Parts: sequence; C-alpha cells; structure tokens
Amino acid sequence: MQAAMETMVWPVAKPEFRTRVDGVTSGESTYRKRGASTFEHWTSLFADDCAIFFESRADMLTGTSYLFNHLRKFGLQMHVGVLDSSEAPAGFIDFTKEFKYLGSIISTDATSDADVDKRIKSASAAFGALKGVLTNRYLDRKVKGGIYVSLVLSILLYGCEVWSLREDLFNRLRSFHNRCCRTMSRITMAHTTATTSPRRAFSFSSGWSPLTPTTTAASSAGRATSRAPRKLLTGWVAHPRPVGCPNMTWGRTLKKALTSAGLPTEFTKWRDLAAYREQWRTICGSKPRSGAQRQSTSSPQAAWAELMNGPPRTAPAVPVPRRSTRERRAPAPTLVLTTTQLWWVNHFGDSAFTKARGEGKTAAEAEQARTKAKENCGSNFALHEL
Repeated sequence: MQAAMETMVWPVAKPEFRTRVDGVTSGESTYRKRGASTFEHWTSLFADDCAIFFESRADMLTGTSYLFNHLRKFGLQMHVGVLDSSEAPAGFIDFTKEFKYLGSIISTDATSDADVDKRIKSASAAFGALKGVLTNRYLDRKVKGGIYVSLVLSILLYGCEVWSLREDLFNRLRSFHNRCCRTMSRITMAHTTATTSPRRAFSFSSGWSPLTPTTTAASSAGRATSRAPRKLLTGWVAHPRPVGCPNMTWGRTLKKALTSAGLPTEFTKWRDLAAYREQWRTICGSKPRSGAQRQSTSSPQAAWAELMNGPPRTAPAVPVPRRSTRERRAPAPTLVLTTTQLWWVNHFGDSAFTKARGEGKTAAEAEQARTKAKENCGSNFALHEL
C-alpha cells in the first residue's frame, strides 16, 4: 500500500493544514500567519489500510476513480459495488453515517457519541457475563477489582485517548463505572452508602476519570516537529469557522483534563513538564513504567505521596563516598534548578499547603508543610543530577 501511494501522482488538490512550534491545541486564529508553517496531510497509512482525505465531494469522485485504476497496477482491489458497466465501469461506493475502524466508531458528525454508546454496551455485556464472579461475596475485593479493570474497564475505555467528550457523555461513563462498583459491593438503592466507599474497597482512585488524553498529548508533544502527530497537535485549518459554538473538540477535552489535574493549560508550559514522564504519569493518575518506581510504589497514590513527602523512611540509605579533607572543607556546589524544576517545586509546595489547610491545621503549620515539600522535591532533583 505504501509503494502504491508513493508512486501516485494525485490528480486533485491535497488538503493543507497550518501549525506552529509554540502554538496552541485549540482556539487558534484561522487567519494567523506569523510563525505558522503549511503542510499537506492527505493520507494516513496503517498496515494494509489507507485513509485518504479530500476537500470536496467533486475531488473525492475524481480521486476515487484514479485510485481504483492505480491500485489495480499493484494487484490491489478496491471493494466496490456492481453497476451496469456502460454507466459506471468502476462500480459504486456506499456512503454511510458511521463505520467501525480498529474497534472504534467513526461518524460523519465528528463526535464521540456513537463510539461511547458502543463502548458502554460492550462493557455492560462483559460485566453481565462476569456478574456471577464479580458479585461473589466470598471472593476478595482486590481480586474482583483486578478482574473488573482487566476485562470490563479496558473495554469501556478502549480508544478513550482520542475521544471528544462533552459533560453528558462523561457523566454516562462515570455513572456506568459507579453502578458497577456498587453492584460488585452488593449495594442496592435501599443503602445510603456513598459511591466513593466501594471505589476505595476495590483500590480505585477517588479521582478516576476516563477523560485522560494527557498520555497521548505528552507522547505527541515529545516528538520531532517534522512528524505528523506533532504537527497536528497544534494544527488548524486556514478556513473561516461556521457561525456559532463549534462541537466539542479534542483540544478542549485536553484542556479540561489538564485543568482537573492542576496542570497549566498553555502548550509551551505543559510540554516542558511532560518531559518528566514518570512524574507526568503519576500526577495524571497513571502507573509508572520504570521498574524502580514499580518496586518502591504499589499504586499511583503511593507514588504521589512519595513525590510530595520524599522517599519513605524505610528506604536504605544511599552510601556516601569518602572524601578528602580538602573536599570536605570546600563549600558544597549550589544546584541551579531549571524553570520546569522550579515549577514542580512550587507545585508540590502549594499542594502540601492546601492539603494541610484542608486537614484543619493552622497557617503556620501549613507553611511548614509547604517548606518541607519544597525541600524534599529540591533534594530529589539534586539526587537525580548526581
């Protein structure tokens, strides 16, 4: 497929996009030219599949006929319907409002409603098939939580990184998750137990959210500026927008996720923070990938506490190499923190201050907690530099 697309002389105009190195993920002016660069993105290849973009229906008719004849030269066949050969030698192609691709539903209105409906139905069917196991009162709750996350929650959140969720869709996903937690705890409408209690029993995070495109955004932001995912992350179309508020976009969904996690929404700021991948995954509620972090922390909450309060006291002390008398008398070098590291230090300090005030401590005690959190974070950066 790639050889066929590379040897093709495209007969129609290719769609053009604009992007900026230090742009924004949503809300860019369509007429902006300063600092903007233009690039063409008319095809997307995945294994033996190919997605092609057209600017108009007339271009699609011309390009489809040309593509049908060009693929035949490589022994590839485009599946088309059969019509009278005298009227349409190449046959016809059906238009549909939605179709499934790689397990996700793509619709003509560019929303995530159809995909969310399909995910909820599939997850509900999986939960119903496992209901006898998940509601077993003799099975440990942690075991049931692991089964639920592996076999039900993974189906529910498949492809959620690219969803453009409105509040009503997010509430539907959250209601399904809460209903499953209450069912596994054998809690009915007659009980008055809060939904947070079953989530804690199954080792779920209190800030559980299917609205987490931050991992995909961090991966795309760290790529080279010549790559298509990086260009499309801050890309836009140089065309006037329709009158009225647009539909929910992925960029606005990303902004909501960053705001809920307490991270800056400006692209240039969170792009630098995303370079610290383990801290980024921890603060966004994901599990770290490195073996050292996985051994020292058993959950994202424990990893967050370790970042806030420093390493646990039971950790073995780091051996200090023996220095000479001259080295001991010499003043210790001062570590100069970068702008990103200073942001993390201040963020941990402010979080510790807010947490202490929420626990009912005085302003002086909260300020001591802020200072301690800053010192612990700065010492962690110093150990990392050493």
